[in-house]
Amino acid sequence: MLILPENKEVLNIDRNLVNNILTYPAIKKANDEFLSSKNTGTISSNTPSVCVLQGEQACIKSFSDDFVIGSVDATTCVIVAIVSKSQKWAWASHFDSCQLNDELKIYPDAFYEPSDANYDIYIVGGFSDKGEVSLGICWSLLSFFCKIPMRLTIRLACILENNTDKISGKPLALNLAVRPRDGKCSPAFFEDRGPEVARRMSYRSICSLNETIHEALNRRKRMQELNSENDNCTNMSDFAISIPNTPNEFRFPHFPISIFDTEKSHFFLPGFQIPRLDYCNGVRVHLEDDLTMSDEDFLNVNSTSPEFEPPHFVADIKATRSYILDLDSSLEHGIGEMDSGLVMDSEYAMVETKEGENEDRKAERGERVSLWRKVR
Repeated sequence: MLILPENKEVLNIDRNLVNNILTYPAIKKANDEFLSSKNTGTISSNTPSVCVLQGEQACIKSFSDDFVIGSVDATTCVIVAIVSKSQKWAWASHFDSCQLNDELKIYPDAFYEPSDANYDIYIVGGFSDKGEVSLGICWSLLSFFCKIPMRLTIRLACILENNTDKISGKPLALNLAVRPRDGKCSPAFFEDRGPEVARRMSYRSICSLNETIHEALNRRKRMQELNSENDNCTNMSDFAISIPNTPNEFRFPHFPISIFDTEKSHFFLPGFQIPRLDYCNGVRVHLEDDLTMSDEDFLNVNSTSPEFEPPHFVADIKATRSYILDLDSSLEHGIGEMDSGLVMDSEYAMVETKEGENEDRKAERGERVSLWRKVR
């Protein structure tokens, strides 16, 4: 359940739910303090931290005093962080879909265990966009958190009108960084977003490709069952469903993927299967066209809020397109006739590099930094 400051429960899931939270005096005050925070720069790479990306979640236990958790680059998306100071427990996710899946397996077990522990929730992103994409996400999230037994005190709700400049209409905060030890939060950017950013940002597209192939195979099977003598159902690509050249069709599963091994305190990037792009009509052309677009055209095609994306948005998304095309090239030239390839799980541990050496232990000038190194 959601609790307003001063232990006033939010009980009614109705059309006024969002407004009742955003206009509550203590929430407004916290929002003003958050936006005026002096720490609006970056969380440096020498600070122990976990930054989830769009469509990801991470649950952390037993963190250091200076540990920071959060996410970045939320315009119409919404970032949520939940922490328990007493239990040294922290969770964060970055949502981009208003159709949330509430299956038990996709959220931390603590979400479904009634507890007397005090949990604080911080919500940032989702400005008041013209298409009301943010409103749908915010409504779904707040409704969901009202229903679970976990007692969540709202410490920050910098969303919708609370996160929109009244003159320009732009979002006031795109990032959320929370230090669980004391609940201090700021709109600072994470200098270290964790390992393999391009791979992680490619999950949504790759998942969509696999869904397309799955549907194509099912279609072929149905046609073969209807006409066992049909000799024209031998090639998967004959029945591949064409994906329109629009990013809106590159849908991610409606739940966040876990990218952190809580018990080991390691980044754990799940493996995946990627089909040959030849079996997904129009996809290769879409990806290649994206790479040749001007930044302005790219933003207009690939963003729900093109005028308000951060400077690195285009480079990030183009890197994901290149990542997928490179994988496909490896399949075409390295595996031959195989329909798909498998990218294995990857695990990364945090290590500290002393002054005078980099992550490979080679001499290098510089300050001490913390880095994620692959452990298997």
